[in-house]
Amino acid sequence: MFTLNQTTISLKKGVIVNALFRFALLSVFCLVVLCTYSCNPADSNNALYREVGFDWEDFKKQESLRSEVIIFDEILKPHQIMDHGEYLIVSSLISEWGLFVIQKSSMKVVKKMAKIGDGPDEVSDVWQLDKGLDDQTIWTFSFTDRELSEFSISNFDQRPLRKIKITEAGYQSLSANWINENAWIGYQNIGPFRFTVFDTLVQKKNSVGPWPTSSRGDPLPDNKTFIFSRLNQGYTALSQDRKTLIHSNIKTDAFEIIDLNSGKILKVIGPIKQELQYTLTGSGASLGVIVDESMKNGYNHASITDDKIFLCFLGNTYQERRETGTMSKNIFVFDFNGEPLLNYELDRSIKALAVNKNERKIYALTYEEEPGLAIFNY
Repeated sequence: MFTLNQTTISLKKGVIVNALFRFALLSVFCLVVLCTYSCNPADSNNALYREVGFDWEDFKKQESLRSEVIIFDEILKPHQIMDHGEYLIVSSLISEWGLFVIQKSSMKVVKKMAKIGDGPDEVSDVWQLDKGLDDQTIWTFSFTDRELSEFSISNFDQRPLRKIKITEAGYQSLSANWINENAWIGYQNIGPFRFTVFDTLVQKKNSVGPWPTSSRGDPLPDNKTFIFSRLNQGYTALSQDRKTLIHSNIKTDAFEIIDLNSGKILKVIGPIKQELQYTLTGSGASLGVIVDESMKNGYNHASITDDKIFLCFLGNTYQERRETGTMSKNIFVFDFNGEPLLNYELDRSIKALAVNKNERKIYALTYEEEPGLAIFNY
């Protein structure tokens, strides 16, 4: 058995034999990993780690949802969406402005901000949104510049209220979610842990979710933890009240529920439970990974309420999405114990969602030829 990220995955003998003959250098890494997980199935790291699986029939209920769609001509290629009380915040990857504030009562864009550019009051991109701790502001994370920016929703200023440049200590962060006013947490591109907590000066405060170690218990080198990070990359959503982080995995059908107080991780796997197929490339510091395009991808986006987790489930391959133009047509709902509750079947394809429990509405960005905002009552 081959265990990756402490998830047991079966490999065919022929695959291993071919790898040993075709990629001598890469085989060394494979053998190290094989030894690591076969020799240490219950090492000290696993005390905080647990896996559960589920199947389609485990959902307690299945419903079909129909939507109303609104098109906003000024929002080109919408990327992410966040519910912010009386407003919706939508980001764009290719518009002149990175953020659009939509007033729910009128369903009109009432403000544009985050000018895209390289100037002091501009941002290179709006890769991720985070609600932060102030109900009048929202934070963006720039993947290109590794920079956090805070914007006001309520006033007319389109410039950032403040920026935090991610320095060398946090440069490997691929996401950013505020835990409290003095600390944020980021998914790590390399390093012995999945996540690291930083203060506002970008100094490391804590780490969460250790990757597997060597057979001697030593941390793996950065080029190998990079492989684990890439294979488990996905979207993060944070419940500040629960101090719980949700990390959805796009490459496989799994997501993690991470208790930041205890460090415990519950990994929920399903409903496909497919064999992870990938190819290692390069060697040494240039070691990389390519996931087989025939694999059905897992979870593209997540939104959480005080008691439930909502996930966009893909369940299709890259080629299928390219040929059909369909991304997610299912929203899975779980509780914070990883129990599957609801499978919502949608009347259209979506790529991101924001849930408002009080309104009983799901706001979603459509993945269609002319993308817009879909509103589902649930």
